[in-house]
Amino acid sequence: MNTDTQLDNSMSWQAALGVGDEALGVVPAGSEVLVMMKNSIIRLNGTSASSFMMTGIFKNCGCIDINSCAECAGTVFYLGRNGFYSYDGSQPKIISGKLNCMYSSAVSYCDGVKYYASAIRSDGGGHEFLVYDIERGIWHKWSKTPVIKDFFTMNGSAA
Repeated sequence: MNTDTQLDNSMSWQAALGVGDEALGVVPAGSEVLVMMKNSIIRLNGTSASSFMMTGIFKNCGCIDINSCAECAGTVFYLGRNGFYSYDGSQPKIISGKLNCMYSSAVSYCDGVKYYASAIRSDGGGHEFLVYDIERGIWHKWSKTPVIKDFFTMNGSAA
């Protein structure tokens, strides 16, 4: 049996990120792990703690609210300074241009087909509940819905 020290040593990984940016959290992205930072994203790859390594840094497309991150079929959706982004293993891209609105925070969920975000507008315009149809690339906006603190699923449906 392993002791806690042995487990810590064999299952831990540490690295200096060296980007001078504030880390918000870590998100799984298919076979990768993303370190979500305010101004950038760092991609990590590996199959065990001893093999993890940084394999990419994406600048000027960071995440402003870790609660907005949701992974759906290998694609990560999140809220950045310039809008909502999608990351599918290549360069993150903005997907919210047609919303014609900026948001300061969001709590999100993905059910495999749609990305749901309960967002707060940056212009003081209140709350909006947004749904992004991943297959069609279409947004649907419901206004004046209170921000949801957390999502959970029950029998495959958001509850």
